[in-house]
Amino acid sequence: MALKEKRSGGGGRFSMQEAEQTTIKPPATKKNTADMRIQPTHNHPARRRRNREQELKLHEFSSRKIDPASSAAGRERRARQKPVEPQEGKTKRKKKIFFMRILLLLVIVAAVGLLAYLLMRVEEIEVSGIYWYDAQEVIELSQIEKGDSVLKLNKAGIKQNIEKNPHYIVEDIKYSFPTKVTIVVTERPEAACFAFANTYVIIDPEGLILGHVEKSQGTLLPIVNGLEVTEFVLGAQIRTTDTYKQDVLRKVLNALCGQNMQNEVESIDISNVNQIWMQLREDGTKVCLGQGTELEEKFQWLQKIIETIWQKGYTGGTIDLTSVTAPVYIPPAQNGNAEQAENAE
Repeated sequence: MALKEKRSGGGGRFSMQEAEQTTIKPPATKKNTADMRIQPTHNHPARRRRNREQELKLHEFSSRKIDPASSAAGRERRARQKPVEPQEGKTKRKKKIFFMRILLLLVIVAAVGLLAYLLMRVEEIEVSGIYWYDAQEVIELSQIEKGDSVLKLNKAGIKQNIEKNPHYIVEDIKYSFPTKVTIVVTERPEAACFAFANTYVIIDPEGLILGHVEKSQGTLLPIVNGLEVTEFVLGAQIRTTDTYKQDVLRKVLNALCGQNMQNEVESIDISNVNQIWMQLREDGTKVCLGQGTELEEKFQWLQKIIETIWQKGYTGGTIDLTSVTAPVYIPPAQNGNAEQAENAE
């Protein structure tokens, strides 16, 4: 109970009424005054673990010695190290690189092909192997036109077009960069002919039929007599009733063309294969070849003898080549006398 003191006069007495009215208040405390009492700490377990981890990390970091030089070298070394890829990743990467290379190759081939198609054009056509015939005829038969793409040239078709004319055998068709095409041919020379109806059927040295001309046009080729031909087909061998005579004729014609004398002989008679006769076109001189043997030597003698007798002014007569060791020229009879034999050597 609070007591109030009432002082009156010199006495120190308090009345109960005053004590009831007077209240002793405790001293006021400052609201902001800090509580200086020591409170016990109650840390949470999770907080303690975090603090412990931080302490460990700090301890580890502080205890590690960092060498700047070695650290830089390590970073550089790690940068140079190629990351190890899984095996499956390596396989996929290799396949991708392979397909990219194939695609690039196809693009390059297509580009080169297009460039070649646009730039590689025929500007020059040459014919090789022509001696008796006209090169322009071969070009026309080939059907190659200037400006044609080289890549579009059909060699098999060109060969077939040219060989429709049996005078020619196509050996090769060459391309020379950038614009030249060369057609290499072998000619079948016209060696002789047969009279058939109103035409002359022309054959080569092997007896292959090359064509025909009208008799009215005439011919500079030797006319073959004494051989019966049963069939004439352009581009094919003649067919006869006597194959042995046909073989002898083939040998005679090859020797004749070997000396390029087919235009100097007017006729060849093989009625008797043991006594083969010819007649020269220039002066009617007769030539006896004898049998169909040693024909190359006989035609070589024939060419020399013709030059000799013409230089001496002889015309006509007979040249006997039955023996290649003793060829003889017999001039024509003069003033009714017997024929005079003269050694042609």
